[in-house]
Amino acid sequence: MLRRNPFLFILLMHGSFFAHGQTSGNETYLLSLHELLNAEVYSVGLFPATAATAPGYITVFDMQNIDDTPVRNLYDLLTKHAPGSAVGNHERQGALHGVRGILIDNNAKTLVMIDGQQVNARSHFGYMTHMHSPLLGGMQTIEVINGPGAIQHGSGAINGFINMLPKTGESNPGLSMNASYGEAEDFYMLDVGYGGSYGERKNLYLYAGFYDADGYEPENALGNELPYTDQAVDALAFNEQNHMTSIVWQHRGLKLNIFAYETNPQKNNNDERGYFHNETLGLKPAYHIAIDGHHSVDIEASMLWFDHRVEEPDSSRGGNERHMEIKATYKNQAFDHQAVAIGALYGEKHFDTSQYFSSKPDSASEAVKTDWQEISLFAEDIMTLTPSLTASMGFRFDLYRLSPVQSDLINPAFTPQDPDAHFSPRLAIAWQITEASTIKASYQHGFRMPDAAYYDWNLYNNRAAKALGFTASGTLKPEEMDSFEINFSHLFGSLLSLEINLFYNQFKDQLSWGALENYWSDSEVAAINNYNAVNWGGGMFQNSQQEFNAYGGELIIRYQLLDNTLLNASYGYAKMDDDNAIQRYPMHQIKINSLSGFLNDRLKFSIDYLFSSKYPEMINFMNSTSIIAMKSTLLSSIN
Repeated sequence: MLRRNPFLFILLMHGSFFAHGQTSGNETYLLSLHELLNAEVYSVGLFPATAATAPGYITVFDMQNIDDTPVRNLYDLLTKHAPGSAVGNHERQGALHGVRGILIDNNAKTLVMIDGQQVNARSHFGYMTHMHSPLLGGMQTIEVINGPGAIQHGSGAINGFINMLPKTGESNPGLSMNASYGEAEDFYMLDVGYGGSYGERKNLYLYAGFYDADGYEPENALGNELPYTDQAVDALAFNEQNHMTSIVWQHRGLKLNIFAYETNPQKNNNDERGYFHNETLGLKPAYHIAIDGHHSVDIEASMLWFDHRVEEPDSSRGGNERHMEIKATYKNQAFDHQAVAIGALYGEKHFDTSQYFSSKPDSASEAVKTDWQEISLFAEDIMTLTPSLTASMGFRFDLYRLSPVQSDLINPAFTPQDPDAHFSPRLAIAWQITEASTIKASYQHGFRMPDAAYYDWNLYNNRAAKALGFTASGTLKPEEMDSFEINFSHLFGSLLSLEINLFYNQFKDQLSWGALENYWSDSEVAAINNYNAVNWGGGMFQNSQQEFNAYGGELIIRYQLLDNTLLNASYGYAKMDDDNAIQRYPMHQIKINSLSGFLNDRLKFSIDYLFSSKYPEMINFMNSTSIIAMKSTLLSSIN
């Protein structure tokens, strides 16, 4: 939920007709520290792992516990609870997720998934407007990973990825309802979930929710707020028709996940009129074939239809995307101390300037007509060298083919140069020093293909530059990141845990939006704008001249303060090694969270605290934050 102040009045009604999470006597809902450190992770590799042994740093959030905190959406979760994350806002599209020193003007460098299915838009925006959606009631856990994940997910998982795992009828039987009202923004929300089983590995879970909010009036500088008035521009508000529905069905080896969501957030800036519309429909069928006790084959398909649209008082502009993939993975666990997986993927992405779910917009701004094809091969080998020492190796090979690109800016169509085949390696090791201590080290590679609109803007300005005799800015290619990371965790008895992460990330061929002056002189920019008959002064650029690095770490402490109270505290440090680099990310961050349960967990109390240091470079984000949010909820349970 969006809040103008941390003490926003919230009314919650929560009824449940199932036993999951119930307690009696002095039992508590809180997970033990051992369970937190060893939570299962499904999105890091080709085999399930634990947070303590999987490569890189992973945080697994149990949404049953998160629901009892001030967190109302993914934006809040990343901002207040996830170590190594900082979130800003774009004046049009919404939230911006930054990881370990890198925060740009869209969410393209963070890959977001629902049950392993990628839901990032690839025209330009990544996963942005849905960051503010409070409809997380259909999710069981959320995995947040601070590092690349190319061998599992290919292009896009370059600087972190997020996997939202939905509830199932087996894990959440019965009916649940949640209603919320926020006075400051006139916020309304209602969501309902129902789950049930009809046999072993046969279950169904249904979810539906909707919300809207009038919002408040911000100043022109992002992050600064003016009191809400009836004459507000409805910034940081939501028009009607914000909703999400989903179906998760499992019938033995067959699993089907269907979801549809729509968001209509208003602009975050008084100078921006209208609102940004997103609508997505996703299907993911998967089938697990158990050949015997040691050999299996997983076949997964992914289908995604996506609309993006800017609605203004007198016009609309936007486009659509269609993603189709089929993936097969063979797994062999017949060896005593080794597990091997190998697989292949074929995918197609279609981009157009029309809409799937509404009428065609007036223009196709930030949308193009084109097609992509992708062929991938991938493999992973996990070896148990000793009872306490595990090593994993993996790679991925990606090949892309690009079709002609056409848009309102570029006519006739042109064919971009196909990128070279991309090779992504990974090497990791985990050593359980004692029963209470684990140390991990990993090298991982990530990459991201340029989004479809990038080719459009790049050629648009290059055509003008060439016609005027200037040097062109070059052909776009995938950006890359190499990550080196060391992680240490130690459990002091059953009450205190300590985690230390150190990282060093190398970035190459970075893609980002920038002023034309970043490449051409002032006089050349004036000539290019005159040639194009526009004066927008921006475009997509690739920095192939200079590599840059980010380094730092996180310190995370978890303390079982009382039997019913868990305290989490983290400190994060991130720094660019180039003093000339623009760091749109706080160098220092402190996050403190506590959650307590009273009266057999029917009364919950939580406190969130966040401190972010001033950004090294002055930009249109809040320079420092110190936020305390409290919430006390009374939950009633009906058996």
